[in-house]
Amino acid sequence: MKTEAGKNLAFQIKLTSPFDYLTFENNVNTAPYWYVRWGMKDRDSSFALETVFYHELLNNKNIKNLNFGFAWLKPHAGNYDAVEAFKWLDEIL
Repeated sequence: MKTEAGKNLAFQIKLTSPFDYLTFENNVNTAPYWYVRWGMKDRDSSFALETVFYHELLNNKNIKNLNFGFAWLKPHAGNYDAVEAFKWLDEIL
């Protein structure tokens, strides 16, 4: 992209993917604690993307605790696991 608008667009597109911010090749300082629930009824992404995200987190040596799960028959949005998430936070902190 040669124009300023094109450079801005390329940067915004890069921001939509978490993978550039989780790999060691980019010298990033990843958060050490992760709690992730991905609804299995997510209409916007496939299990392939979720699985790649899981393995990216799993293989990051900066991560000390990864609590990752697929929420059975739940959409990607919602507070269906708030109690479980707060229990995890209580154990970590």
